[in-house]
Amino acid sequence: MIHREYRRYALTPLERERLEKRECPVCGCAREAFKPRNRNAVCCCPDHSETYWHEQRPTRDGMRCLVHKEQLGLCAHCKEKIILDWRHPYVLDHITPIAMGGSQWDRDNLQVLCEKCNKWKTAKDMGKIAAWKRHDRPVLTGQQKTLF
Repeated sequence: MIHREYRRYALTPLERERLEKRECPVCGCAREAFKPRNRNAVCCCPDHSETYWHEQRPTRDGMRCLVHKEQLGLCAHCKEKIILDWRHPYVLDHITPIAMGGSQWDRDNLQVLCEKCNKWKTAKDMGKIAAWKRHDRPVLTGQQKTLF
């Protein structure tokens, strides 16, 4: 079974290198150059903290908002305007399902759907996943089998 992540924590090699050197992971600024109020922070300034924690590592809700904004607030299927409030539920959907190898956090694999369109797409995806498992799934060995 594939486990979904609540939040993406994987560091890029450049971020890891900068953090090991005690530098800002966004710009590479040395800790000694941080402003006094930011000396104990991970990033050198509030703007970089915002970028690092919310844009590069958003929560599910943060990612929903980012993709909603990128798609101009429209459902990817019916193009109906989706308003950001509790009366108009919307779903952050994976274009290629995770079960079929789609990336969980890749923005190119994410779209916003209204509740009605998401139900339709989920039903369609379930058929695709079943067919993929019967015919197209790659042959797995050893530890890879635990993923499915």
